[in-house]
Amino acid sequence: MKVMTVVGEWFYDLIRELEQTREREAGLAVVRERVRFAGDLHDIQGHTLHVVS
Repeated sequence: MKVMTVVGEWFYDLIRELEQTREREAGLAVVRERVRFAGDLHDIQGHTLHVVS
């Protein structure tokens, strides 16, 4: 019976770690998209200012 408890705790910890990893990955995806958007905006603004000058 002790083995089942240890395996159950291990499995619970594994599931919790998986959920935390998914949350971190979702957060990183948002950050990557913001950085991509900022780069695009920077390029567009730079091109526009270059054309104006």
